[in-house]
Amino acid sequence: MSGTITVQNIQGPTTGSNANQVLIPSGHSLHAPGHVVQVQQSTASANFNTSSTSYIQGPQTSTFTMKNSSNKVLVTMNFLARATKTSGNYNGARYAIYRGSIASGTKLTGGTEPQMLDYSADMWAWQTLTVLDTPGASSVTYSIGLNKHSEGATAQIMGSYGTTVMLLQEIAQ
Repeated sequence: MSGTITVQNIQGPTTGSNANQVLIPSGHSLHAPGHVVQVQQSTASANFNTSSTSYIQGPQTSTFTMKNSSNKVLVTMNFLARATKTSGNYNGARYAIYRGSIASGTKLTGGTEPQMLDYSADMWAWQTLTVLDTPGASSVTYSIGLNKHSEGATAQIMGSYGTTVMLLQEIAQ
């Protein structure tokens, strides 16, 4: 049997063990566009270091299995970044979110930004990257890529000093 029930409000009972709750039974799901379907957090405590101006592989999430492959994923990466220089005017590092690995994935953040850029020889800063992705697949991973500014010496992610946290949220469409 199928049909449509049109109501203005749904509210749970005001007393009992489930007071003021509307319950969705096990095996069923509620579809509401824009709501968070599931959340997965991955962490990394490893350091990543490069002296290259090309992106290299940084931390990568665990595989995220989508409940619905047409949903979107809100990707948030938080990490401790470091850039060093030995000479020159500028010191800088660039970071980007990739779907998949750096070698075979798709860069999701545009241009050469975000970038840490300064005149100091050694700079540290917490960085947060966020992107809303439409992977169009049943499972996906995400990575942080890093490279150095042309006048810098190294770009680093310092996971041993501050844990890298990678948060994935599936958003219903």
